Amino acid sequence: MVEAAQAKKAVSGTFEDLSYRETQIIGEVEKGLTNREVATRLKISEKTVKYYMTSLMQKYGVSNRVGAVIAHRNQNTEERQSQH
Repeated sequence: MVEAAQAKKAVSGTFEDLSYRETQIIGEVEKGLTNREVATRLKISEKTVKYYMTSLMQKYGVSNRVGAVIAHRNQNTEERQSQH
């Protein structure tokens, strides 16, 4: 529950602030894939996935991948709502 609250506050970074690779990785993590599965799917090393996940967690101000996914979803929802 604390992660959800932190993730909600963490939408200070915007979707545009994410690199193409970060966007790819968080999209795969949202699907429930492990780091190893993401690495295989994107044809990169597992270490590279971990590097990008660390970057994403820092940008969103959260301490784990669940928080990153929640923050990313919140951000996407807010951006869609602001476009209407």
